[in-house]
Amino acid sequence: GGTTTALTANDTLNGSPVVVGTAPGNVTVTGVSVPTGLTLNADGTVTVAANTPAGTYPVEYSICEVNNPTNCDTVISNVVVSTP
Repeated sequence: GGTTTALTANDTLNGSPVVVGTAPGNVTVTGVSVPTGLTLNADGTVTVAANTPAGTYPVEYSICEVNNPTNCDTVISNVVVSTP
């Protein structure tokens, strides 16, 4: 178990790194397809449940601009879970 860094670290909005939040200019993160044992958090991090088998898990999520909620992009990031 544990928590990753934000999956959004490489995501940009209008050429600038995204900021996850609720203010204008920020983006929201929503899970599209999150494997069992993983939880996508509102801040873009992923919590891995204890005893999740080792492996590579694709996490699909969308980021949407707060002031223009139809401006979205869908991303797949791989979360690698190693053996404890």
